[in-house]
Amino acid sequence: MARRFRPLPKASMLLRRSIVRWRELLGQTLLIALVWVLIRSVAVLAFGQDAFITELWFIIVLSVLVWFYGISTRKSVGLRQIFYDGSAGFVKLFLVMCVWVLYLVPFAVGVFFAQHFNLYQFSPSTGEIIAVSVAWLLLAAVSAYWIIRSFMAPILLNKFGPLQAIRASWDLTQGKTGWATRSVLLVGLVAVVPALVLSATLLLPFMGGEWTVFSVNMTISFLMVGYSLPLLVALGYEMEKHGKRTGKSTKTKK
Repeated sequence: MARRFRPLPKASMLLRRSIVRWRELLGQTLLIALVWVLIRSVAVLAFGQDAFITELWFIIVLSVLVWFYGISTRKSVGLRQIFYDGSAGFVKLFLVMCVWVLYLVPFAVGVFFAQHFNLYQFSPSTGEIIAVSVAWLLLAAVSAYWIIRSFMAPILLNKFGPLQAIRASWDLTQGKTGWATRSVLLVGLVAVVPALVLSATLLLPFMGGEWTVFSVNMTISFLMVGYSLPLLVALGYEMEKHGKRTGKSTKTKK
């Protein structure tokens, strides 16, 4: 007799579950975001906006969020324990992020050639513009496909090493690329839009004031770590729960 499984949940359902998880952990999530902003502010003032140390601090905080959202208990966990235990996976997450940078190479190549074409090609024809744009979109689609297939790698680091986690994420999304794409795009859109709106409404009108721009940037950073990233991390855990499921198993019971 064929063994049936529950169908994969819709992207909208995963979004609702991710928001529920975020709301359950809201208080401590905002504390994590506050610590992120305070230390990032010091790092930016001391070393500059684009300093490598600020990027490392971002990965540390992401590893903390991944660890914290993976805890099964809902009991309150101290902030010191969150950062002490949660940052233990920093090196492995850093290596996963390095692989993601490699995944973005096709996109970067498309951007390079598109910019080079627009800057140095004199009066390009409509056909040439369309050809370059299509090539850029195809290269961007390759990078997006690789990122989506490996989207669950950070939350699998508690079970595997970096490369094994990436392979496991690819395995979990095998035959479910459309489902994974819809889920990541929907939750990603909901997660990022508030920060984009805040940037457009606060940052653009005050581009002239250095300290105003700095304050707005830190506010946006707080929103990203307090809302956007946690929502995506929660989605990763929700997708991992259902990654092994298929609509119908082909195995029969003897």
